[in-house]
Amino acid sequence: MALIWIEVDTSVIMNRAIRRDRQYFGGTNAVRNVYENRCLPAQDYHILRDLPKQNTDITATFANELWIVREKNVIRNRHEMRKRRGSDNCQTPIEIREIRRF
Repeated sequence: MALIWIEVDTSVIMNRAIRRDRQYFGGTNAVRNVYENRCLPAQDYHILRDLPKQNTDITATFANELWIVREKNVIRNRHEMRKRRGSDNCQTPIEIREIRRF
């Protein structure tokens, strides 16, 4: 199993949240308030404390309407993990078949 970090600009997060959640929260300003004061600060805290990007196998960045995908050494299963222990140079490629825009 590969761990994937998806990095998206805050403006994209906010625009999607407004479009998706304005009925639930009662309007655009309410969504902005919740995301600016709760969701995004919680995300920043998680990123600083847990360093999720550094602990992933693949990083996907959404910028300028494009996905940029970077891959580190990926271990898919226990067999490959055992194989890798014997060699520092063993890299397991991962195939990304399709990236959909949500």
